[in-house]
Amino acid sequence: MKAKHFLTSLTIIFSLVFMGSFMTNIEGSDNQDPIIITIPETPESEFSVKSGEDFILKIKSNITTGYSWEIEGNLDEGKVKFKGKLEPEDVIETHPDQKPLLGASGFEYLEFQSLASGNTNINLKLVRPWEKTAEPTKRHQIKLTIQ
Repeated sequence: MKAKHFLTSLTIIFSLVFMGSFMTNIEGSDNQDPIIITIPETPESEFSVKSGEDFILKIKSNITTGYSWEIEGNLDEGKVKFKGKLEPEDVIETHPDQKPLLGASGFEYLEFQSLASGNTNINLKLVRPWEKTAEPTKRHQIKLTIQ
């Protein structure tokens, strides 16, 4: 009998905790999906984002060659924060039914958060990470305005 009451109590507690966290995510969350900014295949681009907004830079790449995009130099840490690279399957876009072909070019996704209003640059370089002294194959400078 005690085991039955214990299991019933445990079930009720679990249900309340689960429903509480679910309700918080629905009602109290102002987390929006980050915006996705597609970087053109030019050496420079300009974009604007809102302060406090998460954004993802989508840049053409083919990581099967060993090259990947990295941040070059330092970010203005008072204005923008690098949150990390995302796997393509973690980014939901308008064509989820398209499957990438093995060895074909695709995109890399770099996630950032804007922190304060102003202007800053994000400099990217396309490199093979293990080739420490090699010159980057490509560079891209992003002029970012944070409103």
